[in-house]
Amino acid sequence: MDSRVVRPYGRKTLAFAAASLILTALFAWIIIDSPAGTDISFAYFLGAIFGLSALLGIAILLPGSTFVRADTRGIEVRFFWIRAFSLEWPDIERVTFETIGENVVRIVLTPRGQSKNRRSLFQQITRGSLGNERGLPDVFSIPSAELARLLNDMRNRYGHAG
Repeated sequence: MDSRVVRPYGRKTLAFAAASLILTALFAWIIIDSPAGTDISFAYFLGAIFGLSALLGIAILLPGSTFVRADTRGIEVRFFWIRAFSLEWPDIERVTFETIGENVVRIVLTPRGQSKNRRSLFQQITRGSLGNERGLPDVFSIPSAELARLLNDMRNRYGHAG
């Protein structure tokens, strides 16, 4: 079976987690070393935010937590072990690479894909406000332009089999 799995870019994500851990330690030090009676609520808040960011950065790197899988049937996207969306090739009109503040892979759905995915987790969370498209952020081990090209090649190869 022709299958490709693309995982998050390790160094970028690890650097993000390390920076978050350093900032968490800094705010923990502020909490521990502050004199009694000092208002350090900002340190608790920011320490918690950066601590959570560090945990999320590490979780992204764990096997099976976050990936894009493309095979002969279609694509599946998971973030933190939750299937964000799964599409069959006939549901995808085209896949493009765009820069909208950052590099993204844009997946445009066919009318069939739009009707099938109205009740997806993505649509329920956004209540359809983001339209009938899907996007993949620039966090994967291959550049977004190459990922879009790979998905388009597979869509062209297998899109009419379903």
